Amino acid sequence: MDDIAAVVLGSSIEGLIVSNTTVERPASLQSSNAKETGGLSGKPLFARSIEVLKAMRQRVGTRVALVGVGGVSSGADAYAKIRAGREFGAALHGTCL
Repeated sequence: MDDIAAVVLGSSIEGLIVSNTTVERPASLQSSNAKETGGLSGKPLFARSIEVLKAMRQRVGTRVALVGVGGVSSGADAYAKIRAGREFGAALHGTCL
């Protein structure tokens, strides 16, 4: 993450999408597909995406707009992303919040 932040800050990049998917598999997954490989998205990603968003905000400060996505399925989730440092986000099949 430090490398990504350094590249972004050293360039003319104005925004960054943070944590749309992950290859991690939380122990809490209940699906029969839990052991499959590939990108995981949706609600199981939400808590980790908040952590990553906060960490990226600490690294880039206010110089870069952050688009917080990943696991947002309600207004409360969207508000949690705002509190974690995002300016923009997407939820519910691409609806911009």
